[in-house]
Amino acid sequence: MIGISASALQRIELDTLKLSSAVISRISAVTAVEAKCLTRLGSPIKHASGKNYTYEHFKRSQRRLQSRAINHECEYVTDELCDRIRILLWAALSRKRFPLVASDLWTATEKLRKTYGLESLTNELLRKSPRGPREKWTSIAPVDKIVFFDDDRHQLFSIGDEIGFITSRLSISPESLAYGLDNRGFMIEVARRRSG
Repeated sequence: MIGISASALQRIELDTLKLSSAVISRISAVTAVEAKCLTRLGSPIKHASGKNYTYEHFKRSQRRLQSRAINHECEYVTDELCDRIRILLWAALSRKRFPLVASDLWTATEKLRKTYGLESLTNELLRKSPRGPREKWTSIAPVDKIVFFDDDRHQLFSIGDEIGFITSRLSISPESLAYGLDNRGFMIEVARRRSG
């Protein structure tokens, strides 16, 4: 229910394994238990409202997980997370950390897929993506495409397009750089040098 093994849960209950902040957050998200009370040994279990936790609180939290309303919560949280990731990546760009943060985000999403057994389902959904089907979770462009970035925007080109054709459609000012990335992470650089 909270994404940890039965043996790890038993060790937590026996106080031989420390309760991590990630597990505390999961327990709170699934059961509506107040997160703070899980960090204080011997304190009573409280509901997020501050009241003593009861079986009725647990049943209500389980009903929430089965309700149609949770679809709307998912939609809302998706927008919130997209906003946070956008802010995080722009902040990383300003500190010249963009490639590192982007790489860590890809790694984190791959780990989440594996941890929760979502690989097969996410692969199926990815093949139906409205942005164009992707071959693998880490593919940044639709199948048989390369995404090029230039001074003004990004554009998709077919893998078979000639470099001259691609270059003619890129906006590259003198001394600037345009580049393409394929789904293997291979980079193609296109630069226009100042003449003279």
